[in-house]
Amino acid sequence: MNGVAEITVGGKIIKLRFGMVASEEFSKRIFNYQTENASKLSVDLVYSGMLNHAVANSLPIPDYSEVYDLCEEFNGQQDVKEQVEKVWAVFSESKHGSKWLDMVNAQKKKEEAPGYRDWETDRKSVV
Repeated sequence: MNGVAEITVGGKIIKLRFGMVASEEFSKRIFNYQTENASKLSVDLVYSGMLNHAVANSLPIPDYSEVYDLCEEFNGQQDVKEQVEKVWAVFSESKHGSKWLDMVNAQKKKEEAPGYRDWETDRKSVV
């Protein structure tokens, strides 16, 4: 896929682009604010796609709180599940999104391997 998606929120079309900028922003948000909350992850993904679209088209950078509010409205729509699944599919099939997922999956396999030690966690527990 080309890494471009659209969502419709309250009749308004929101364009998302999942390139290098989105991949880097999504990584930063995931690793800085570690959570398994699906809603937060979806907001982060939508924000990252909106940011990449804005940068690629010389548009104003979206404000995260506005994107959060947009996603709150989005969650109330009947077709939210289908639209969110489409966004995740476009991200995961995009060039940079698929590389990001490969990196995350490789890290998970590494952590699940017998004998794996998280040296950073070990260091913090000693200090």
